[in-house]
Amino acid sequence: MSPGKFRFLVPSRNLSFLSTPSEFLRTLLSMCSEAETRLIFAALYIGTGTNEQKIVQTLERRLGQLQNRATDGPSMRTTFLLDYLRATRREPTKEGDPASAKDL
Repeated sequence: MSPGKFRFLVPSRNLSFLSTPSEFLRTLLSMCSEAETRLIFAALYIGTGTNEQKIVQTLERRLGQLQNRATDGPSMRTTFLLDYLRATRREPTKEGDPASAKDL
């Protein structure tokens, strides 16, 4: 391997392939609801649709569960890595609320 290049060796038994967007969403929601220490999201932006609301609600619920269990505050760190220009666009949603990652 060339110097400065990274790779991850993963046994094939630890891999699974997701075939549909709905399977991806179910898997993502399941992982969010079971996370214990950290979640890291990397995307161009977060939309304002029903699926995105489900993700945010699942994260809020999980953080609340962990906070209730912890004596010294939440033990899970959540990080969003987003494209700044796309993630800060201010467009009204159907309900009239601004759509922005800043609101998270």
